[in-house]
Amino acid sequence: MLSLFFFGSDQYSATVLSSLLAANQFELKVVTDHTPKPNPIELLAKKHNLTVFYYPSIPNELITQSTLGLCASFDHLLPSAIITIFDGNLYNLHPSLLPQYRNVSPVPYALALGDSVTGITLFRISTGIDNGEIVAQVAEPIKDNDISPTLLHRLFTIGANLFLNHAQNPTPFKSSILNLQPNQLIFTRSLTSQHGHVEWSVLQKLLAHQFISPDETDNPLLRLRLTHNPQGNILHDLVRGLSGWERVWTIAPTKKGELRLTIESVLPKLTVKLAGKPKAISWSDFTKYYL
Repeated sequence: MLSLFFFGSDQYSATVLSSLLAANQFELKVVTDHTPKPNPIELLAKKHNLTVFYYPSIPNELITQSTLGLCASFDHLLPSAIITIFDGNLYNLHPSLLPQYRNVSPVPYALALGDSVTGITLFRISTGIDNGEIVAQVAEPIKDNDISPTLLHRLFTIGANLFLNHAQNPTPFKSSILNLQPNQLIFTRSLTSQHGHVEWSVLQKLLAHQFISPDETDNPLLRLRLTHNPQGNILHDLVRGLSGWERVWTIAPTKKGELRLTIESVLPKLTVKLAGKPKAISWSDFTKYYL
């Protein structure tokens, strides 16, 4: 049975580790972050009596020419010293169809930009950011009711099977599923509160489905959407893309002064939540009582 070091730290990593445990094809060891409260990977590993190492402490003497490594939703750029000891056998599962959406948060970007299809890519880790040799890739349609957490769990479930199949029967990879020109490729950035901010005037246009120029907003994610794909329900896509990361919010000029307002949902019903209030209310109630 081959030895496999699994690198992960969150609920999406745990989705992959659960599949690896169920397959029972490897002698598993886990590398994760040492946090005050045990993370999902540490909890799952200890439940199954797996050996746990805390990044960046990795026992080189346990890694041989046949040892495999797999990263999934592990928020570290691995140093060359770790990459080298695996001698080409260290892989990463990235939830996009690389080379599109290299770097962090590819699924929120895919949803917020209104993509109809995404996927997951298995590649050999190199010293760059998500630019190693692609060894396998699978496309997955984006469903109308997908939000980032549900789509991520589905992609990493598919990705675990992709890795298991590759480990059993490696086949040459021909070319990326997406045939994009260099100017169509988007390098993602870490999501911040700014990616959820929608100016009040822009929000009114989004709700009325009016044309918006990218220059009308300072939101970098919204500007990308308006530049690359200005059609569709942009506000809905932004809300579901940022779900689990940031809130979509605005500053509303109300009868009671300027109030921070978060968009809780767009479809099937537009609901909003005022800062300091315990519950969301319908947009119609907000406009009736506050505007």
